[in-house]
Amino acid sequence: MSTLEIRTLLSVFATALTFGCSPQVLPEDDDLSDLPDEEVPALGDDDDATEEVADDDDATEEAADDDDATPGDDDDSAPDEVPAVSCEDAYEENDTAELAASLGLGAYPGLTICQGDDDYYAVALLAGDRLVLDLSFVDADGDIDVQLQDAAGAWVASGTTANDDEHLEADIAEDGLYFARVYRFGTEGEPVQGYELSLDVGEVPEPVDCPLDPWEDNDDEASASIVGAGSFSGASICMDDPDWFAVDAAEGQRLTVDLLFIDEEGDVDLRVVAPDGTYSSAVSVSDDETLTVESTLAGTYLVRATLFADPGLEHGNTYDLSVSLQ
Repeated sequence: MSTLEIRTLLSVFATALTFGCSPQVLPEDDDLSDLPDEEVPALGDDDDATEEVADDDDATEEAADDDDATPGDDDDSAPDEVPAVSCEDAYEENDTAELAASLGLGAYPGLTICQGDDDYYAVALLAGDRLVLDLSFVDADGDIDVQLQDAAGAWVASGTTANDDEHLEADIAEDGLYFARVYRFGTEGEPVQGYELSLDVGEVPEPVDCPLDPWEDNDDEASASIVGAGSFSGASICMDDPDWFAVDAAEGQRLTVDLLFIDEEGDVDLRVVAPDGTYSSAVSVSDDETLTVESTLAGTYLVRATLFADPGLEHGNTYDLSVSLQ
Protein backbone atom coordinates (compact mmCIF):
# COMPACT_ATOMS: atom_id res chain seq x y z
CA MET A 1 0.00 0.00 0.00
CA SER A 2 1.41 3.35 -0.96
CA THR A 3 2.06 6.23 1.40
CA LEU A 4 -0.75 8.15 -0.18
CA GLU A 5 -3.22 5.32 0.50
CA ILE A 6 -2.12 5.06 4.15
CA ARG A 7 -2.49 8.83 4.67
CA THR A 8 -5.93 8.71 3.08
CA LEU A 9 -7.10 5.87 5.35
CA LEU A 10 -5.82 7.64 8.50
CA SER A 11 -7.55 10.84 7.45
CA VAL A 12 -10.84 8.97 6.96
CA PHE A 13 -10.52 7.43 10.45
CA ALA A 14 -9.81 10.81 12.03
CA THR A 15 -12.75 12.44 10.31
CA ALA A 16 -15.09 9.57 11.27
CA LEU A 17 -14.04 9.74 14.94
CA THR A 18 -14.55 13.49 14.95
CA PHE A 19 -18.13 13.24 13.69
CA GLY A 20 -19.02 10.16 15.73
CA CYS A 21 -19.67 7.78 12.85
CA SER A 22 -18.18 4.42 11.95
CA PRO A 23 -15.24 4.61 9.59
CA GLN A 24 -15.50 2.87 6.26
CA VAL A 25 -12.29 1.07 5.30
CA LEU A 26 -11.54 1.23 1.65
CA PRO A 27 -10.55 -2.01 0.00
CA GLU A 28 -6.92 -2.24 -0.78
CA ASP A 29 -7.59 -2.67 -4.44
CA ASP A 30 -9.46 0.67 -4.67
CA ASP A 31 -7.52 2.87 -6.93
CA LEU A 32 -7.01 6.27 -5.41
CA SER A 33 -4.47 7.39 -7.89
CA ASP A 34 -7.08 9.26 -9.89
CA LEU A 35 -8.03 11.53 -6.99
CA PRO A 36 -6.87 15.10 -7.42
CA ASP A 37 -4.26 16.16 -4.88
CA GLU A 38 -6.49 18.84 -3.35
CA GLU A 39 -9.17 16.26 -2.45
CA VAL A 40 -6.78 14.12 -0.41
CA PRO A 41 -6.47 15.45 3.17
CA ALA A 42 -2.92 15.51 4.49
CA LEU A 43 -2.21 13.70 7.75
CA GLY A 44 -1.16 16.11 10.49
CA ASP A 45 -2.73 19.13 8.84
CA ASP A 46 -5.48 21.08 10.63
CA ASP A 47 -8.71 19.22 10.05
CA ASP A 48 -11.29 21.83 9.05
CA ALA A 49 -14.19 19.70 10.22
CA THR A 50 -12.53 19.15 13.57
CA GLU A 51 -11.84 22.86 13.89
CA GLU A 52 -15.41 23.69 13.02
CA VAL A 53 -16.74 21.37 15.72
CA ALA A 54 -14.15 22.46 18.24
CA ASP A 55 -14.66 26.11 17.42
CA ASP A 56 -18.40 25.74 17.33
CA ASP A 57 -18.59 26.19 21.11
CA ASP A 58 -20.10 29.57 20.50
CA ALA A 59 -23.56 28.16 21.09
CA THR A 60 -22.44 26.63 24.39
CA GLU A 61 -20.54 29.74 25.41
CA GLU A 62 -23.40 31.98 24.38
CA ALA A 63 -25.85 29.87 26.38
CA ALA A 64 -23.53 29.91 29.38
CA ASP A 65 -22.81 33.61 29.05
CA ASP A 66 -26.35 34.55 28.06
CA ASP A 67 -27.81 35.99 31.21
CA ASP A 68 -30.72 37.34 29.24
CA ALA A 69 -32.90 34.68 30.84
CA THR A 70 -32.59 36.60 34.09
CA PRO A 71 -35.89 38.44 34.78
CA GLY A 72 -35.68 42.03 33.71
CA ASP A 73 -33.32 41.34 30.74
CA ASP A 74 -34.28 40.89 27.12
CA ASP A 75 -35.52 37.30 27.30
CA ASP A 76 -39.28 37.69 27.01
CA SER A 77 -39.82 33.95 27.44
CA ALA A 78 -38.69 33.97 31.07
CA PRO A 79 -41.41 34.97 33.58
CA ASP A 80 -40.72 37.81 35.94
CA GLU A 81 -40.05 36.73 39.50
CA VAL A 82 -42.70 37.84 42.02
CA PRO A 83 -41.14 39.14 45.22
CA ALA A 84 -42.05 37.15 48.31
CA VAL A 85 -44.69 38.69 50.58
CA SER A 86 -44.07 38.45 54.30
CA CYS A 87 -46.80 38.83 56.91
CA GLU A 88 -44.46 38.35 59.82
CA ASP A 89 -45.02 40.37 62.98
CA ALA A 90 -44.26 39.81 66.65
CA TYR A 91 -47.05 37.22 67.04
CA GLU A 92 -46.58 34.95 64.01
CA GLU A 93 -47.24 32.11 63.41
CA ASN A 94 -50.73 32.68 64.86
CA ASP A 95 -52.69 31.53 61.81
CA THR A 96 -55.09 29.16 63.64
CA ALA A 97 -56.86 29.02 66.99
CA GLU A 98 -54.41 26.32 68.09
CA LEU A 99 -51.52 28.73 67.46
CA ALA A 100 -53.31 31.81 68.82
CA ALA A 101 -51.14 34.45 70.50
CA SER A 102 -52.18 35.00 74.13
CA LEU A 103 -52.87 38.65 74.91
CA GLY A 104 -53.87 40.65 77.94
CA LEU A 105 -55.77 43.91 77.95
CA GLY A 106 -54.16 46.85 76.19
CA ALA A 107 -53.15 48.16 72.76
CA TYR A 108 -51.02 46.20 70.29
CA PRO A 109 -49.64 48.30 67.40
CA GLY A 110 -47.45 47.20 64.49
CA LEU A 111 -49.46 44.12 63.46
CA THR A 112 -49.61 42.90 59.86
CA ILE A 113 -52.01 40.77 57.86
CA CYS A 114 -52.27 39.39 54.30
CA GLN A 115 -55.04 37.86 52.22
CA GLY A 116 -55.56 34.22 53.29
CA ASP A 117 -53.29 34.61 56.34
CA ASP A 118 -55.61 35.01 59.35
CA ASP A 119 -54.40 36.17 62.76
CA TYR A 120 -55.76 34.59 65.96
CA TYR A 121 -55.48 36.06 69.46
CA ALA A 122 -56.56 34.38 72.71
CA VAL A 123 -57.84 36.32 75.72
CA ALA A 124 -59.08 34.95 79.06
CA LEU A 125 -62.44 36.40 80.12
CA LEU A 126 -64.84 35.99 83.03
CA ALA A 127 -68.60 35.71 83.12
CA GLY A 128 -70.02 39.20 83.45
CA ASP A 129 -67.22 40.84 81.45
CA ARG A 130 -67.99 42.97 78.45
CA LEU A 131 -65.15 42.64 75.95
CA VAL A 132 -64.49 45.79 73.92
CA LEU A 133 -62.32 45.12 70.86
CA ASP A 134 -61.11 47.70 68.36
CA LEU A 135 -59.14 47.30 65.13
CA SER A 136 -57.55 50.42 63.64
CA PHE A 137 -56.60 50.31 59.94
CA VAL A 138 -57.08 52.07 56.59
CA ASP A 139 -59.80 50.32 54.61
CA ALA A 140 -58.38 51.56 51.28
CA ASP A 141 -55.37 49.29 51.95
CA GLY A 142 -57.68 46.30 52.45
CA ASP A 143 -60.90 45.50 54.29
CA ILE A 144 -60.18 43.83 57.65
CA ASP A 145 -62.90 42.08 59.65
CA VAL A 146 -62.88 40.50 63.10
CA GLN A 147 -64.82 37.63 64.65
CA LEU A 148 -64.94 36.60 68.31
CA GLN A 149 -65.25 32.87 69.01
CA ASP A 150 -65.57 30.87 72.21
CA ALA A 151 -63.39 27.87 73.12
CA ALA A 152 -65.65 25.56 71.09
CA GLY A 153 -65.27 27.73 67.97
CA ALA A 154 -68.84 29.08 68.16
CA TRP A 155 -69.45 32.62 66.93
CA VAL A 156 -69.98 35.19 69.71
CA ALA A 157 -69.73 38.58 68.00
CA SER A 158 -68.20 40.18 64.90
CA GLY A 159 -67.20 43.45 63.25
CA THR A 160 -67.68 43.35 59.46
CA THR A 161 -68.19 46.88 58.15
CA ALA A 162 -66.67 48.14 54.88
CA ASN A 163 -65.12 51.24 56.47
CA ASP A 164 -61.93 52.14 58.29
CA ASP A 165 -61.59 50.32 61.63
CA GLU A 166 -63.78 47.70 63.30
CA HIS A 167 -65.41 47.73 66.73
CA LEU A 168 -67.21 44.99 68.62
CA GLU A 169 -68.56 44.53 72.11
CA ALA A 170 -69.47 41.14 73.54
CA ASP A 171 -71.09 40.26 76.84
CA ILE A 172 -69.37 37.18 78.26
CA ALA A 173 -71.66 34.56 79.80
CA GLU A 174 -69.07 31.97 80.89
CA ASP A 175 -65.50 31.98 82.18
CA GLY A 176 -63.04 30.75 79.59
CA LEU A 177 -60.64 31.42 76.77
CA TYR A 178 -61.99 33.39 73.84
CA PHE A 179 -60.43 33.85 70.39
CA ALA A 180 -60.37 36.95 68.19
CA ARG A 181 -59.97 36.01 64.54
CA VAL A 182 -58.69 38.90 62.41
CA TYR A 183 -58.94 38.35 58.64
CA ARG A 184 -58.94 40.12 55.27
CA PHE A 185 -62.23 40.30 53.35
CA GLY A 186 -62.02 40.45 49.56
CA THR A 187 -58.91 40.66 47.38
CA GLU A 188 -58.48 44.40 46.88
CA GLY A 189 -55.81 46.41 48.64
CA GLU A 190 -52.13 46.13 49.51
CA PRO A 191 -50.45 42.69 49.69
CA VAL A 192 -49.33 43.41 53.27
CA GLN A 193 -51.47 45.57 55.53
CA GLY A 194 -50.81 47.02 58.96
CA TYR A 195 -53.28 47.35 61.80
CA GLU A 196 -53.55 47.92 65.56
CA LEU A 197 -55.55 45.79 67.98
CA SER A 198 -56.96 47.07 71.27
CA LEU A 199 -58.62 44.98 73.99
CA ASP A 200 -60.52 46.29 77.01
CA VAL A 201 -63.01 44.86 79.48
CA GLY A 202 -65.86 46.55 81.31
CA GLU A 203 -68.89 45.42 83.23
CA VAL A 204 -72.03 44.35 81.41
CA PRO A 205 -74.52 47.24 81.64
CA GLU A 206 -78.02 46.80 82.94
CA PRO A 207 -80.45 45.65 80.23
CA VAL A 208 -82.18 48.46 78.38
CA ASP A 209 -85.74 47.88 77.28
CA CYS A 210 -86.52 48.54 73.66
CA PRO A 211 -88.62 51.71 73.28
CA LEU A 212 -92.28 50.96 72.79
CA ASP A 213 -94.10 51.94 69.63
CA PRO A 214 -97.80 51.76 68.65
CA TRP A 215 -97.42 48.17 67.35
CA GLU A 216 -95.81 46.49 70.36
CA ASP A 217 -95.80 43.78 71.52
CA ASN A 218 -95.51 42.24 68.05
CA ASP A 219 -92.41 40.13 68.76
CA ASP A 220 -93.51 36.87 67.08
CA GLU A 221 -95.83 35.52 64.38
CA ALA A 222 -98.68 34.91 66.79
CA SER A 223 -98.68 38.55 67.96
CA ALA A 224 -98.13 40.14 64.52
CA SER A 225 -99.78 43.56 64.15
CA ILE A 226 -102.36 43.64 61.37
CA VAL A 227 -101.80 46.39 58.82
CA GLY A 228 -103.11 47.20 55.37
CA ALA A 229 -101.77 49.29 52.53
CA GLY A 230 -100.26 52.56 53.73
CA SER A 231 -97.32 54.20 55.53
CA PHE A 232 -96.53 53.71 59.20
CA SER A 233 -93.84 55.86 60.84
CA GLY A 234 -92.07 55.76 64.18
CA ALA A 235 -91.57 52.02 64.63
CA SER A 236 -88.71 51.01 66.96
CA ILE A 237 -86.61 47.86 66.94
CA CYS A 238 -83.78 46.37 69.04
CA MET A 239 -81.48 43.36 68.96
CA ASP A 240 -83.33 40.13 69.82
CA ASP A 241 -86.63 42.05 69.62
CA PRO A 242 -88.05 41.59 66.08
CA ASP A 243 -91.24 43.19 64.80
CA TRP A 244 -93.98 41.23 62.96
CA PHE A 245 -96.79 42.59 60.81
CA ALA A 246 -99.64 40.78 59.02
CA VAL A 247 -100.95 41.84 55.59
CA ASP A 248 -103.88 40.19 53.80
CA ALA A 249 -103.46 39.89 50.02
CA ALA A 250 -105.70 38.47 47.32
CA GLU A 251 -104.44 36.04 44.71
CA GLY A 252 -102.65 37.86 41.90
CA GLN A 253 -101.90 41.00 43.90
CA ARG A 254 -98.41 42.43 44.07
CA LEU A 255 -97.23 43.15 47.62
CA THR A 256 -94.39 45.67 48.06
CA VAL A 257 -92.90 46.34 51.50
CA ASP A 258 -90.38 49.11 52.28
CA LEU A 259 -88.42 49.69 55.49
CA LEU A 260 -86.87 53.16 55.68
CA PHE A 261 -84.05 53.69 58.21
CA ILE A 262 -80.47 54.95 58.71
CA ASP A 263 -78.10 52.00 58.61
CA GLU A 264 -75.42 53.71 60.75
CA GLU A 265 -77.81 53.58 63.69
CA GLY A 266 -78.49 49.88 63.19
CA ASP A 267 -78.80 47.48 60.27
CA VAL A 268 -82.44 46.40 59.81
CA ASP A 269 -83.28 43.36 57.65
CA LEU A 270 -86.61 42.45 56.06
CA ARG A 271 -88.44 39.18 55.37
CA VAL A 272 -91.88 38.45 53.84
CA VAL A 273 -93.41 35.02 54.54
CA ALA A 274 -96.15 33.70 52.22
CA PRO A 275 -99.16 31.69 53.47
CA ASP A 276 -97.46 28.44 52.41
CA GLY A 277 -94.33 29.23 54.50
CA THR A 278 -92.05 30.22 51.64
CA TYR A 279 -90.28 33.53 52.12
CA SER A 280 -88.17 36.25 50.51
CA SER A 281 -85.52 38.34 52.29
CA ALA A 282 -83.72 41.68 51.88
CA VAL A 283 -80.48 41.84 53.88
CA SER A 284 -78.27 44.62 52.50
CA VAL A 285 -75.87 46.64 54.65
CA SER A 286 -77.09 50.06 53.50
CA ASP A 287 -79.97 52.36 54.27
CA ASP A 288 -83.47 50.95 53.68
CA GLU A 289 -84.76 47.56 52.55
CA THR A 290 -87.46 46.72 49.99
CA LEU A 291 -89.21 43.57 48.80
CA THR A 292 -91.84 42.91 46.13
CA VAL A 293 -93.77 39.62 46.23
CA GLU A 294 -96.23 38.31 43.65
CA SER A 295 -99.21 36.93 45.57
CA THR A 296 -99.84 33.52 44.03
CA LEU A 297 -101.92 32.47 47.05
CA ALA A 298 -104.69 34.43 48.73
CA GLY A 299 -104.16 34.80 52.48
CA THR A 300 -102.09 36.47 55.18
CA TYR A 301 -98.52 37.49 54.41
CA LEU A 302 -96.22 38.04 57.38
CA VAL A 303 -93.69 40.87 57.37
CA ARG A 304 -90.74 40.54 59.76
CA ALA A 305 -88.24 43.29 60.62
CA THR A 306 -85.08 42.34 62.56
CA LEU A 307 -82.11 44.36 63.82
CA PHE A 308 -78.99 42.55 62.59
CA ALA A 309 -76.40 44.93 64.12
CA ASP A 310 -76.56 47.89 66.50
CA PRO A 311 -73.41 50.03 66.08
CA GLY A 312 -75.20 53.35 66.59
CA LEU A 313 -75.08 55.69 69.55
CA GLU A 314 -78.69 55.07 70.48
CA HIS A 315 -80.09 51.78 71.75
CA GLY A 316 -81.76 50.04 68.82
CA ASN A 317 -83.05 51.88 65.76
CA THR A 318 -86.22 53.40 64.38
CA TYR A 319 -87.79 52.91 60.95
CA ASP A 320 -90.82 53.68 58.82
CA LEU A 321 -92.89 50.91 57.24
CA SER A 322 -94.60 51.26 53.85
CA VAL A 323 -97.02 48.64 52.43
CA SER A 324 -98.37 48.66 48.88
CA LEU A 325 -100.91 46.29 47.30
CA GLN A 326 -101.55 46.47 43.56
